[in-house]
Amino acid sequence: EREYSAIMACATEVGDKKVMERVLSDLAEDILVPSADTSSIICSWFNSKFSFAENEDTEGRSLIEKVKLPISDAPSLGPLHCPKGYSWEITNGVKVDPCTGTILSGCMKGAKLKPVALSKESWINMMEMNETIVLQGSVKGDNSQFSGGGKGKKRSAKDGNQNGEEKRKRKWGDFKQFLNHRVGPPAEHPENDSLLDPEPMQSLLESKELGQKGNNPHKRYDIVIDGANIGYYKQNFANAPKHVDYKQIDWVVQHFLNQSKHVLLVMHERHFSSHMVPRWAESIVEKWTRDGVLYRTPF
Repeated sequence: EREYSAIMACATEVGDKKVMERVLSDLAEDILVPSADTSSIICSWFNSKFSFAENEDTEGRSLIEKVKLPISDAPSLGPLHCPKGYSWEITNGVKVDPCTGTILSGCMKGAKLKPVALSKESWINMMEMNETIVLQGSVKGDNSQFSGGGKGKKRSAKDGNQNGEEKRKRKWGDFKQFLNHRVGPPAEHPENDSLLDPEPMQSLLESKELGQKGNNPHKRYDIVIDGANIGYYKQNFANAPKHVDYKQIDWVVQHFLNQSKHVLLVMHERHFSSHMVPRWAESIVEKWTRDGVLYRTPF
């Protein structure tokens, strides 16, 4: 972030619009929440004379033309030039509705933020990281001996039996095929089909456990629910049950289903073992399966 900030400060000083455009896009892709100093540097561009279209100094040659940069999938954040006859207005401390993306205050009050799809590179990196976690049990640089989330020490991907590694590969393939069948490849990047197993798995597609009933193929999920996080919420007290609060999870599931949302509930398969699920919760689990909202993860 400091490097981005330094380059943007230089671009503002000399009026290099092309450099500013590239760095600002890369910054938005790499830095989730910029610091106050970085935000101030960004504002400096829009307060400078170079941010106006009638200023011809910004239309000359750019230093970015003298270097070879990798192609960026980061989306453009919009024009950095104000149209002739207009001026920029900067508002600090703007509030945004997290549910709708509507801007609640400031000079753009009432406008709505647009969603930004994952870039191809980000999607591939995410899939590769997830695959590494599943198949190897960890990611590069993670040296902790514990799994986190109160699960105790890590187990090797080969622990348990000789077929442990093959089981992981098979289950991971099942999950990717499930996504491909139910959701399809990423809409913005259909060329990513290669990330998904090409061979159809008829037994998987017919499996009731994956909740085929009641859902249309290739329909995007509106809501993905981490069942364990919700189920263990406020369950850390003396003599608390070892199982999750199935009613609490169901309340959230039904809340979104009643809004006609396409819901995917993800939970580890251990939460459905016979010694874990209380009798009163069996009907809830059956309903999730019947409604096609539940996916049981094996790891």
